[in-house]
This record gives sequence, C-alpha cells and structure tokens, in this order.
Amino acid sequence: MECPKCKAANPYGNKYCGNCAAVLRPEGILLDPDLRQYIQSALREELRDQKVVEIEVTEAIVTRLITWTKLLGYFVGIPLAVVIFALGFLGYKSYSDFSRLVNDAGNKIRPTLEQARADAEEIKRQSEDLKKVYAQLDSDAATYRQLNRQVGVLTAKVDQIAEKIDFRTSTNLSEQLKQKLTSSLLSYQEYMKKLGFLARTGSVGVSIRRRQEMTGGGVSYYDPKQNAIVVESSYANDTDLVLLEYTRRALFLSVGERSSVFSVPANEAIFYGLASYFPCSFKNSSIFGDVSAGAHQEYKAWDLSNDRKFAELQPSSHHSAEVDGREIWGGAFWEVRHLLGREPADKLLFSAWTSVQPSFDLRTNPSSMFAKKIIEMVRSIEGGQRVNEVQAVFARRGMSVLP
Repeated sequence: MECPKCKAANPYGNKYCGNCAAVLRPEGILLDPDLRQYIQSALREELRDQKVVEIEVTEAIVTRLITWTKLLGYFVGIPLAVVIFALGFLGYKSYSDFSRLVNDAGNKIRPTLEQARADAEEIKRQSEDLKKVYAQLDSDAATYRQLNRQVGVLTAKVDQIAEKIDFRTSTNLSEQLKQKLTSSLLSYQEYMKKLGFLARTGSVGVSIRRRQEMTGGGVSYYDPKQNAIVVESSYANDTDLVLLEYTRRALFLSVGERSSVFSVPANEAIFYGLASYFPCSFKNSSIFGDVSAGAHQEYKAWDLSNDRKFAELQPSSHHSAEVDGREIWGGAFWEVRHLLGREPADKLLFSAWTSVQPSFDLRTNPSSMFAKKIIEMVRSIEGGQRVNEVQAVFARRGMSVLP
C-alpha cells in the first residue's frame, strides 16, 4: 500500500512505512497526529499558490500605472517644460515670481472685468427700456395711422369748402406784398371758421386799385357783385383793411344776403362795430388802422378801448352808423371780451349776429334787442356769473338792457 505521508510503496499488511515509519492504515487514513501535519502541509501549499496570484496581480497593476504615468508625463510634461522655459526666459525663475505675475495680472484685469460687468448691466437696462419704447412706438404707430386716415378725410372735406385767394388785376402788387396779404387772409379764414363762419366754395377775389379806379367809396370796400375785396394801392400794405373787408363779407353772407337788414342805420352800426371788432380781436389789439394812419395824414385810426356812449349815434345817419358805430359798438364788444375772454366772447358775438339779425329791420329798437340777445347768451357761460357785469357795460354807455 502507498504511504499517505511520503507516498512510498509498502507491502500490504505492514503497520508502519518502511521509508518514513509512518503508521499505515488499511484504508490509507492517517492517524490524528499525522492528519494535523497533512492539513498544515496542504494549507501551506494553498497559501503559497494564493500569494503567487496576489503578487502577479499587484505586479500587473503597478506596471499599468507606471505606463500611464509615463504617458501623462509625456503629454503634460512637455508643455509644462515649455511654459517653465518661457517664464525663465522672461525672468520668472521661482514660484514666488510666478505667483506675483499671476496676482499682478489679476489686479490689472479686475477693473476691466468690473467695468465690463457694469457695462453689461447698463446694456441690459437700456435693452429693457428700448423694449418699452418700441412697444409704445408700435402702439403710437397704429394710432398715427388711424389719425392720418382721419386727417385725409378731413382734408378732403376742408378742400371742398375752403376759399382760395384770387388776386385779380391789381396795381403795384409786388410778390412780397401778395405773399403777405395771402398769409394774413388764410390765417384769418381759419379764425373765422372757428367762430362759425362757413365760407363759400370757390374763391374770394382781392383787387388792388388806383384811387381813380375805386368805385365803392373810401380806401377799401367789399364788392358783393364781384365777390371781391377792393383796396386802394397806397393802403394795400395795411392788412387791417383787407381783414375788415373780409369780415364785412362774412357778416353780409351770414344774413343770407338780405340787403333790407342794412337799410336801417341802427343795424349798420352793429354791423360796423362787429366788422371792426373781429380783426382787432384776431390780432389782439384794440387799435385799428395804425399802419394806414402812420402812412397817411388824412387817415384816422380808431381805438376800441373807449367809453363812448350810444347817444352819440345819429339814428338816421348811415355815415354815423359806420364811423361812430365801429367805435361805440366795437368798444362795448371789447369790454365784453375783457370780461369773458377772447375765444368765448368772439364765438358768442358771431353767434348773436347770425341768430338775431333776420328780424332786425322788423324791430323798433334793434340795438337794445341785440344787446339783450348778448346778455341772454352770457347766461349760459360760467353759470351766468358775468351777466350783471355785461349788463353794466351797456348801462355805462347809456343803454338799458333790463328785462
């Protein structure tokens, strides 16, 4: 049988190994002391094999790490060496030199970065503002487009009713004077429209004539047959006269061209008072004709700022109606203007003329009737607070307007 200890062959039946003297068992089983020795031997062999495997694995890992380290050193070391060489060439030979370089660079670039950050914030804020402005402009653009369409419609309507200035055969009419008169008349037309005067379609004529060619009397007049404002050439530079005749035309046309209204001197006095008042109110001066008075000794300007009385009007004199009426009635209108203000007074007076004048020639006292109409209309302004003051204006001039 084989010795379990030394593996030597022994004859069957031997109780001890002839080679190592180990006790032999028929089944080849070791006794307890030998079994312990056998197990220890097996364990030593097993542990030896395990250490070999661990050593081999450790060696492989170390070898791989060394290889990777070499590759890293190749790719990092070369550029780092170049940087170190460059810094050394520039005079930075130690870490403290390099650290100082980094700090200096940081200190230098920090203000720039802070400024850039501030600029970015400002640009952002401006961008938000621009967005708001753009949104507002976009909204306004839609409004402007709508207004533009409305203006186009209104312009078309205005063109249909606007009067053009037609300069007819005239004497000594320079281009400069023509432009001056045109500008003044166009502005005055707009003023009269605001008062309620609806101009005729077409044109109004303006004719500058020599004295011997004047047929209507005076230095200016309105010719209804020719629909023309006529001014003597030596007085043409005075726009007051042109506006006076345009106003006479407007007042004349607003009564429907009923000439019977003007057959009564009392009506004429009111007519001439209004014809003088409106040009003065337009230019915001109570003096009428100061340019002509300065150029011609025979011409006398008149001042609406006066206290002349209605008793000075001669009841049956057309001359007194024109000469005195423009100052007496015009003066009363000017006082009303001071009380009510320019725009309210102008509209009220023009409305009073257009609403009352058809029955003037049917009344025994048209002057008193017209003054009462004015006071009646004043009651609708500012709750009638100025009624007593307006009544006092006419009372001081000798006209009773009590109900």
